[in-house]
Order: sequence, then structure tokens, then C-alpha cells
Amino acid sequence: QAEVTADVTGSETTSKQITVRVTPGTRYSTRRIDYIGLERVSAAEFEALVRARGLQVTAWLEPEALTAALERYYQSVGSLGATVTVDPPEFADGAATLPVRVSEGRQFQIARVELQGVEADAQSGVGKAFGIDTGSTYVPSQLEPARRAVEVSYLQNGYNDVRVTVTTLVDREQAQVDLTLRVDAGSQQIVSNVEVTGAELTARGVI
Repeated sequence: QAEVTADVTGSETTSKQITVRVTPGTRYSTRRIDYIGLERVSAAEFEALVRARGLQVTAWLEPEALTAALERYYQSVGSLGATVTVDPPEFADGAATLPVRVSEGRQFQIARVELQGVEADAQSGVGKAFGIDTGSTYVPSQLEPARRAVEVSYLQNGYNDVRVTVTTLVDREQAQVDLTLRVDAGSQQIVSNVEVTGAELTARGVI
């Protein structure tokens, strides 16, 4: 292990001198993070995440930063009970290994999707636009794009004041999530007439 010490010499009335001693320790030719217990997530996915977050060195110095990043990733893909533990580094045969133990827990599923504020004849189209069905895997990062898709479908049909919200009810014991999609459509605005002026050389049927 590398070690850095500092000694201060001198009195209160004279100048002081700080002597820093550095013991570099053993240099290891390779360094890697070993992910243990992966089932639904691959080591390659975690390696890409570590690079994207700039944790290649931080993971060794501040393991809690790595733990937090990996657990947040699991939550984003619906493994809400996943836990990550970083063990002390291991050194052998010129290689340094950082063991990371993962307990993924159960994959949460969508137990129910309820549509509120949607007319009966529009339920099928709204459900298709939402695209998240009962029995599918719960992926929190999919909720906002799905909500926005429903909102856009209403905007395209003249509901300019539409408001669409999604709420979740999580049952951790059953590893299930209920979704409620609520639509406050407001009034539909329809163009009833187009009046053309100033088109002296253009036939009205062309416009």
C-alpha cells in the first residue's frame, strides 16, 4: 500500500519546515473491477457506466460513489430491491482486483394500468400510444416518453390544453407496480373555416 507522511519541524518563533515522505508501495500492472452475482445486467453494461461516470479511479478511493451509481442504475431498470457492496481490494500476482458483490433481487412487473379521464372510444388508442401493458417489466425510465407520447396524440387532435400525468403505486413485497395514467384533455379546438385574402392570382381550391 502507498503511504504519505508529513513531519513539521521548527519553533513558534522561527520558520517551519514540512518534510513529506512518500512510500509508493507495490505497483500493479493490471487493475480491474470484478462484478459478482450479476444475472440480468452484464459486466459490460457496468463497465460502460463506470466509464461514463468517470469512476475508474474513484471506485477504488470512494467505493460508496460506485455503490450509489450502480444501485441507481438498477432502480432505473426496475430492480428496486437491488443492493451493491464493494469489498476491500485484493492484490495478487501483480494484479489489483476490486470485488463488487451484487444482489439483484426481483424484477418488478406492471400489475395494473388504469386510464383515467379517457373516453371509452379512445381507450384503445390511448393505451396503444402509452405502450406500457399489464404484465410487462417495470422500467421507470420508460414512463416519461410514454406519457409524452399520449400528450402528443391529444395535441395532434386539437386538445391544446391537455395535461397528462402518470403516478405509480409500488408493492415491494410482491415486486409489482400499479400505474395510473390520467388525462385532463380540456376543450378540443377545431378549425371551422379558413379565410384566404390577397390571393388574386391563385385559385381558392389550390390553397
